[in-house]
Amino acid sequence: MASSSDENIHFSGAYAVAEWHCTKSDASQHLVHPDPSCNVTFAVRLDVATNSASFKLRVPVALKAQRTKASVFLSIPPTHILSLSSNGDGLVPQVVRAKLNTHVTSLSFKLSKAPLVITPSISLTPKNKRSGDVLEMLQSLAQCTAFTIYIPSRYISKKKLDVLCRSVNDETILNAHPQDADLSSLYGGNGARTFDGGEFRFNAPTSVSLLENHPAESPPSYDELAPTPPPLLPRFVEKDSAVDAGTPSKRRRVEEANALHMDEDRISEIFGTLFKRKESELREQILAETQRSFASRLQELESRLTATLQSQMHARVQKLREELRSEMDALGERLDLLPEEVLSEADDAVELKLEDRIMDIRDELRSYITEELKDVEGRVKDDLSGASISLQFY
Repeated sequence: MASSSDENIHFSGAYAVAEWHCTKSDASQHLVHPDPSCNVTFAVRLDVATNSASFKLRVPVALKAQRTKASVFLSIPPTHILSLSSNGDGLVPQVVRAKLNTHVTSLSFKLSKAPLVITPSISLTPKNKRSGDVLEMLQSLAQCTAFTIYIPSRYISKKKLDVLCRSVNDETILNAHPQDADLSSLYGGNGARTFDGGEFRFNAPTSVSLLENHPAESPPSYDELAPTPPPLLPRFVEKDSAVDAGTPSKRRRVEEANALHMDEDRISEIFGTLFKRKESELREQILAETQRSFASRLQELESRLTATLQSQMHARVQKLREELRSEMDALGERLDLLPEEVLSEADDAVELKLEDRIMDIRDELRSYITEELKDVEGRVKDDLSGASISLQFY
């Protein structure tokens, strides 16, 4: 029978694509980050011992109120879930395969009410069009009660997937994981805001034209304009005449803006590539150091546990010897009447029985040590697998 630790599930940072039916456009939509340096990710945690779970979709966005990118979460409370199903790697949309580029596992959620949206406690005004588009898609997804999240299959085995679906669909209601209850530690300890999916809104940037900034005045009459020399014309008239799309200055500004936009995209792409490379190197380094530390700690634990159990075994063997000696003393008078050769055989039999019992005790303690070490190793591995790395650049 599998232990509860074998049924626990935890993974995070899985690249993800969300799919839902948008009622506004009456079409399927897919949440794919348009910035090549950013990725939508999904995290799942199932703790059988506490009967709790957590499902979070993380979406990085650039906000005007923050210099670095902020994370906005779509959290799916277990108490909202009516059913969870998966069709493995079948019937996956092309946009999903193009983004994930590997074997895909789908997680289809049906909810009793919309999920939650968790944001930093700052103004939610996007810094650029890409972030605005992502927030708009997230707003649409947050209003849905049925959607599918696709992740690479390597993050969860078929066995673990069955356990996850069975745990969610079971009649026993899953609770929210304790970590989800503490929002004060999010965003560097600055706290967070939580919205019901249908109430989530962000501040869409508005573009104001030149004429909106400078309202047009009534044009002067011909009589008023005629005696006025050209240098004294109002400055806004000069600007209006320069806005003509066919002038060289206008074309030059457009070309410069396009070149600047291309440079920004290229810099963003290069930064994303370097970031992923450094993050991978850092993960490998931390994992190697952690494994070395874990091996040393496990060896130390094994030595202490072995010494303790050997001491217990010695005490039990000593107690067994005393019990046998007491029984032998009680039979002393009867044994004195037996021939010498019979006594010798009885001693041998007693010694043999004692040695067998000692071997049984040793085997029992050895099995106990092995099971304890496996349990400790399993817990440490779960902790290691649950560890996450967060990098911020200033």
